[in-house]
Amino acid sequence: NQKNFDAKSFRSVLWDPKTNQFKNIPTPKDMFCAGHTQLPDGKLLIAGGTKQYEKLKGDVTKAGGLMIVHNEDPDK
Repeated sequence: NQKNFDAKSFRSVLWDPKTNQFKNIPTPKDMFCAGHTQLPDGKLLIAGGTKQYEKLKGDVTKAGGLMIVHNEDPDK
């Protein structure tokens, strides 16, 4: 939704399959195209995304870039 994106209105939801409960998690940054996993201690690890990237010209076969890691505690 372009309107929500432009307003920086990002949303993440944590689902507990045992209780079928959903919890909104504050998402201050764009996490589109990021990998997500829950760590053994219960924290959520999100790595990657499209917050910042370089547009390259021509046929690019290999490119290096910035990787941003953002670690959120869903209980905060």
